[in-house]
Amino acid sequence: MLFNRLVPSLLLATLLSACSNSEDTTGDGARIGYLFPAEMSGISYETESKSGLTGRRSEFVYKEGETITFSVGGVVLADRVPAKQYMTTVDFETDLIEIIDAGEVDKLLHLHENLEKTALNNFRVTNKYNFLRALDDDYNSDNGIRISASTREALANDPSASQIDFTLNPDDFIDEDSVPSQIISSICFPKDVSCDESVGGGRVVYSGAQALTGLMGDRYYDIASLIFLSPEIFQINASDTRLYTIQIQTLGLYEKISELEVVTADELAQLGDNPPATQKDVVGIDSFSALDGTVSFYSTGEPGDETEIIINVKLENDYRWFKKVFRVKLL
Repeated sequence: MLFNRLVPSLLLATLLSACSNSEDTTGDGARIGYLFPAEMSGISYETESKSGLTGRRSEFVYKEGETITFSVGGVVLADRVPAKQYMTTVDFETDLIEIIDAGEVDKLLHLHENLEKTALNNFRVTNKYNFLRALDDDYNSDNGIRISASTREALANDPSASQIDFTLNPDDFIDEDSVPSQIISSICFPKDVSCDESVGGGRVVYSGAQALTGLMGDRYYDIASLIFLSPEIFQINASDTRLYTIQIQTLGLYEKISELEVVTADELAQLGDNPPATQKDVVGIDSFSALDGTVSFYSTGEPGDETEIIINVKLENDYRWFKKVFRVKLL
């Protein structure tokens, strides 16, 4: 959506360099991605051009436009899903991603949170995360998930690993008699004191659904912190009707802005349960462009008025909408 207004424009901020110029690239033009929701190292990955194990920071290497497969000891967790800079275990399920990506609309703005929360309760998402937690070297995912070479080898050599069914009800998946639990109990983990006497250290697959929800929220704010506006508060004279342009800043992101939604707090107030009797228009939105990452506005209010401009940002290859707020005060 882009309109023209024939008045001078003042640029409030300059766009920082994107990740194409950051340290998260390799010599052959490949990109470095990260697998979350927790730091997860020792997971095998393979793209059309790269392969290896996720590193200490959950990093993996891929090229733009490639797909990626994640596995542990031959147990496939994600099969040729689109690779991107920041991935979570929800990205393992392309059918769920399509549903979340469609989004919901509430008061003129798209949301992803409710659909994401529903996806986190999907059996496959829950079971895969629970399985990875049980494979962690020290059985404590609070400090990240690290899977050793011996654990991967044990899975690869266990014929029953091919029977793991991630579509099971999570209660059945974590049952002590389930195939995953039996496999876990038979593995000699690095932290086990004596594998001869207590193979598996009494481990079981246990539920981490609540932890997964919290971690996904953390990852949202991690990415959101790389998208920002500067300054967050701007003061102009009410009589100054020049066009002002906000430019959205990004830091260290490969993905460009694909969509923008822009609305003022005054417009949203009219859609609330108790809208004001008289709509107050402090600023007018002239134009916005996802291609340029800009939002232009002008003053329409009186001295002493103030409002917020809510900017909803969506990145390429990402289902999330990141809300940013710009505050305007009229003098």
